[in-house]
Amino acid sequence: MARNRRLEPEDQTDVNLTPMLDVVFILLIFFIVTATFVKTPGTEVDKITAEIGKPIKSSIIVALDENDEIWVDRRKVKMREVYAIMQDMIEDNPGGEAMIQVDEGSTYGVLKELQDTMVGAGIRKIDLSTAPLD
Repeated sequence: MARNRRLEPEDQTDVNLTPMLDVVFILLIFFIVTATFVKTPGTEVDKITAEIGKPIKSSIIVALDENDEIWVDRRKVKMREVYAIMQDMIEDNPGGEAMIQVDEGSTYGVLKELQDTMVGAGIRKIDLSTAPLD
């Protein structure tokens, strides 16, 4: 004789939150350990001005004026012409050293683009000058 058992649902349906809390605490510890804390000095620092001990002698001199105009050999050139001019100058000066004379009114974006163009043309060393040349 087969007994007919009726399956009754359990009255107690609890969700165990312990594993979830363990994961949350592990993540919290991970973020605390990997966080970087920035320490501010608490005061303003005046930066010093540096002077070069020896004069810079570069045979390739490029000027960038306050209007972001580029000057090479006392003539104004466009940014797209700089690459070809630098390649021609490197043929005459295989050392590949140049100096950019920068006006304080010029923008950094133009200076960076000029540097990248010159490096792409093969200039190995670029010095920056903010003082007028003698």
